[in-house]
Amino acid sequence: MTEKVKVKVTRSRSPHHRVVYANQTQLMATNVDIRLRFGVIERAEAAELEVEDQVDVVLGPHEMRGLYELLGRNLDRFPDAAAEARTAPETDGRKTS
Repeated sequence: MTEKVKVKVTRSRSPHHRVVYANQTQLMATNVDIRLRFGVIERAEAAELEVEDQVDVVLGPHEMRGLYELLGRNLDRFPDAAAEARTAPETDGRKTS
């Protein structure tokens, strides 16, 4: 059995770093990577949603698994009122939230 080693991570900001607000996400997957697209809803009507895409983040399967586990642990800490689940609309046959 291998022993887990705690790794010290030193972070620095790239000059291209940016913070993005998003209230709409889309997930696209291939057999080699997963793409998360974050956008802002500009206009929403009964049968139409207009979204301005802000940024795509492409992750390999290993990184996506880590993100999945990290999000799961942290979302469990939110109070029930803040974590109220909403059903996301279907667009072009792909699930978004």
